[in-house]
Amino acid sequence: MTKARTKNIGIGLVGAGWMGSVLLQRLAERADVEVRAVVGRNAERGRKVLADLGLPAERWTDDFERMLADPAID
Repeated sequence: MTKARTKNIGIGLVGAGWMGSVLLQRLAERADVEVRAVVGRNAERGRKVLADLGLPAERWTDDFERMLADPAID
């Protein structure tokens, strides 16, 4: 018997280019995953990708170290 998960996996993703946005879309579709942060250099692109997925723009950051320090990210 498999034990059911009680907590979603908090994801921090680096990059929102073509491949990053495809991966982000697949992750956002999963019931056991919560996209907590996306980090990269192009804020306009990153915020657009988040908006297209219905995720808050506040999850965008250009600070990799800040993303790594977030305790909500597994």
